[in-house]
Amino acid sequence: MTLLGRLGQPLAVAGLVALLWLGESALCSCGGPSAPLAPAAPASTDTPAPAPDGERTAAPARPALPDLSDPSWTRTPSATGAYLFVWRPEPAPIVRNQDFALELWVLDDGVPCHLTGLGISAWMPEHGHGMLRTVKAEPQADGSYRVENMLLHMRGSWVLVFDLLEGTLSERAEHALEL
Repeated sequence: MTLLGRLGQPLAVAGLVALLWLGESALCSCGGPSAPLAPAAPASTDTPAPAPDGERTAAPARPALPDLSDPSWTRTPSATGAYLFVWRPEPAPIVRNQDFALELWVLDDGVPCHLTGLGISAWMPEHGHGMLRTVKAEPQADGSYRVENMLLHMRGSWVLVFDLLEGTLSERAEHALEL
């Protein structure tokens, strides 16, 4: 078999995964679907008013982060530690077979990230399946994300999976839950 023949199949699979990642959905490494990628938060169009000659104007203020030291927030570092996912369920706590949402902040050195994409999923490793729903992550004006349509339908061990794309860099964080 030629070198091209041996490389063709893995390259085709890698291309398909890249196409899916850059399209409307992404695959988690467990083989289950993750949420569609949320687009990056829109860039601010606020521009300071021109100042009279000789005066300086301040840049527009960025919204303040909430008090993330509050115990209602869960901190989940990414696999490499480059990012921190800070989230809390609404309503809290997460209850089996009940709808919930997540308020989510993705931080890089304590500053909210402007992501190219964000995927959220949940997986039951002991059962080999994920959620029965497609999750929707929407960027908010304050730099956070609202994750809706979450439902963990079975009792047992779950893993929340957070996949991000920032420019050309991808990163994953996982958080174990017991219901």
